[in-house]
Amino acid sequence: MAGPDYISNLPAELLGDIFAHCLTGSPNSPLVCRSVSRTFNSVANSTPQFWTQLNLSTADDAAAAFKARNWFSRASSCPMSVRVHVALDRGEGALCAILSKYVAHIEKLSIHAPSEAHVRSLLNLVYFSPTPSSTPLHLKVDVEFANVESKSEPLLPRTCSSILATLALFTPTLPNIAGADFSSLQSFDLTRPIAATPIPMQNILQTIVSAPNLAYLHIETRFELSDEPVHVLIAQHDPLIALPKLSNLSLRTNNNPALLSILVCPILKNLRLNALDGRRRGRAEETASALRLLLLRLEEPFHGASQMVPSTRHALSTPGIELLELSGVNVTRGPEDELWDWCLRRMTSLRQITVRNIDAEHIIELLSQDICEGVGGRSGTNDDGLGLTVCPRLERLVVSVPEVSPVLTRLRALRPSVDVQALGFGVVWWSEDELKPKVIVSVERPTTMGREVEKTLPKGMEASSPSVEAGDPGGPTRQRRAVGGFGFGSAFHRRRGKCLTPQLS
Repeated sequence: MAGPDYISNLPAELLGDIFAHCLTGSPNSPLVCRSVSRTFNSVANSTPQFWTQLNLSTADDAAAAFKARNWFSRASSCPMSVRVHVALDRGEGALCAILSKYVAHIEKLSIHAPSEAHVRSLLNLVYFSPTPSSTPLHLKVDVEFANVESKSEPLLPRTCSSILATLALFTPTLPNIAGADFSSLQSFDLTRPIAATPIPMQNILQTIVSAPNLAYLHIETRFELSDEPVHVLIAQHDPLIALPKLSNLSLRTNNNPALLSILVCPILKNLRLNALDGRRRGRAEETASALRLLLLRLEEPFHGASQMVPSTRHALSTPGIELLELSGVNVTRGPEDELWDWCLRRMTSLRQITVRNIDAEHIIELLSQDICEGVGGRSGTNDDGLGLTVCPRLERLVVSVPEVSPVLTRLRALRPSVDVQALGFGVVWWSEDELKPKVIVSVERPTTMGREVEKTLPKGMEASSPSVEAGDPGGPTRQRRAVGGFGFGSAFHRRRGKCLTPQLS
């Protein structure tokens, strides 16, 4: 006897909210839920937010158009998230006609296409006329292959760029987006393969200048390096580029100092620097100099604050970076590297520091040296305006050092309020025994193979007291640890060798 159906007895509103959460697992979940029962079918059809995610493919234009028309009609006036996979050498006329009809309801549009030409064709067919609604658009473009045609035509139609709030480009080349209206753009993400051809930095700067309302900026690409030093490049971009609303800046390039030196970000909170050329001679000092200029501009009064919204003007009263992430930057300690000390002391609002792929001992020592010197944790400033305690508001530190590193143990004892996470250098650094000095232990074996060298052992471990392995005619030797699998050195390989010994003799 079947039990009572409690799920079908739930209120339709509650069941509809449960269905809406199914979209995170699969955008096609409405079709699955409708086929369960009549109750599920009725609730799914009467829940507009259940039809707000749409995945389409132009491989079958007619089927994609039918699916889009069905989804948009059931979603009613809810904002839609549409993902289109453009197939190679397939038409998308019927699908674009449906998308153009409901373009005012599209809030997020993700396009995955073989080339930039396919993206340009799709956007021109969908946004051929001005959008009747002021709904901001979040656009993501993912291109598989490099464009071999001329880049004279712009990628984005003007009717599309004027309503953009987010633009994410994942392309092998840099599309032609010069001259686009990015006055409403708040987030810009450019990610190119590291192996792709370097691009001129001027192309990126043109886009940044045309987007004064940016709040998030991520650039991951290689630039064409110039023989001119950084201070000459700065002089060529005068006046500086002001981004009064930028709070998140992430750079993964081979010329981070040049970009940092020409930006004015009065409310910057999160800064991530990943240097592709961090080992280059003089690059660490150039990065520190550029960071110093950025910090000095944070403390200067911004002349455009009167045109900003009240919440942003309030943020200007307490400037300071709260999250700093360094990767690939060679930060060392010495008389010529005092700039890094100056920068870390100046960032008194820092709450989290993440250091990856570099030697972090200098930063750890700097975070603990003033406390050891008797400052007593005071967060005031000296005559130069620098903090007596480095990063007094620090709450979390993530570094690529061993868990049992002496400098890290010392920092934890001096600043117990800081949550320290050690990433280590690899699997050999996870145990304290692996940090002990190693000695080589060799044992003479009277076999046809001659002298055999055993594995390394921690210093201090007894190398005598040999043990005899059962069935091994080699005499006294150390017990060898079995290796998993079936390859050379494994237990299977050794047993197989013992079985073959009588036959070979």
